[in-house]
Amino acid sequence: MLQLSILIPVYNTEKYLKRCIKSILKQKFTDFEIILVDDGSTDSSGRICDGYNDVDSRIHVIHQKNMGLSAARITGLQKSRGKYVAFIDSDDWIEPNVYEKLINVLEKDKTISIVIGGHVIDEINGQVKFPLVKSAIKVYSGWEALEEMFLNRTFTWSLCDKVYRRKLLMDNNIFNEWPHSYGEDTYVNSYVFPNAKKICFLPLYGYHYCMHTESMTHNTFSEKQLVYLDIWENIIRNQGEKNRVIAQRVWNLMLDFGLHAIKKMYQRFEYFYQNIYRTQKILAYYYDIFSINDATTYIWYSRLVIHGKDYLVWEKQSALKIEYFILNQKKKGKRIFIYGAGKIAHELSKFLLIYNIKFDGFLISGVPYMQNIDGKKVDTFNSQKLSRIGILLGMNDDNNAKVIPILEKNNIEYINASKYIFL
Repeated sequence: MLQLSILIPVYNTEKYLKRCIKSILKQKFTDFEIILVDDGSTDSSGRICDGYNDVDSRIHVIHQKNMGLSAARITGLQKSRGKYVAFIDSDDWIEPNVYEKLINVLEKDKTISIVIGGHVIDEINGQVKFPLVKSAIKVYSGWEALEEMFLNRTFTWSLCDKVYRRKLLMDNNIFNEWPHSYGEDTYVNSYVFPNAKKICFLPLYGYHYCMHTESMTHNTFSEKQLVYLDIWENIIRNQGEKNRVIAQRVWNLMLDFGLHAIKKMYQRFEYFYQNIYRTQKILAYYYDIFSINDATTYIWYSRLVIHGKDYLVWEKQSALKIEYFILNQKKKGKRIFIYGAGKIAHELSKFLLIYNIKFDGFLISGVPYMQNIDGKKVDTFNSQKLSRIGILLGMNDDNNAKVIPILEKNNIEYINASKYIFL
């Protein structure tokens, strides 16, 4: 039986494709096939593939219309015949001893389903960078390897620096269930790893991920990358109860990625481009609200990211309404107070601070149990000159409903500011 199938999706990489193929043909290990899937290239990549097909019987070429990286990998996997499967991107290359050593691990221990060799990054300036912490050889259980993967410390979720038993991939039928053009590396590994008996990390660092002008687009944020939120949500739903450590690590990834995504998205909207730092501050204090024990919070967070523009428009409009009320009160010579001293009032204070909206302090009905909040004095409502104040209600609906009749009886103008605070 053929030992190894090497799958290479190809799309417009004419400058680098020959280097990639040559690096494989130089392997000390020779019992392999190369499946080049030309995914509708518009440069000479397809012709380069055909040229190699003519000179080496181990090379097979498939031409298809452009359907994206995931579809090209699926095509290659379906046509593969090897006992093991490896993936390479067509603008990367691999050192001569890599497959010999990785296959040797799999052949010696039949309980190992995946072997990871690690990778380095070839920078544009010619320097070679180790993106993660160098580590010693280690054998993990499937779940242990998944935990390590989400730490992004010893190895990443990339498919390309790993060799898989083909049966593991085919039995799980993972690729065929993934409809997106992004994220299949994370998706596939997050489902395959737990089904692996053992996973070995062998620190060869022989896979070279190559940075160049064209590949810089890999690091450019696209709204398509929001699919990672779907991936991580599925992982928490399907595997979080089985492994709380993984759930917590994936949760942290969602938070970090979400804030990054929102920042990148709104760099493209003129309305928000001057407010990126403020946007980060607004979202940063939501960290205090999130809890991994709350099954709905990560769903809410993904929706916040996906619908973030509409949310921020709503929030900006809310701030303008409060600011307009305060300006009118100031024109009448009135001082502005938040009514309340609890969590809602505290969040309202931070909200006003972010938007640089000034107010004078806090009022409560009884005796103050604290002297100040965020540097603003807390006082008793009855001690104020009732005709000279404007009120921002900062309590829950029930408590606001108790205070409103008193305010109206004394002709004190107010705005229910608490409804503009997203808790």
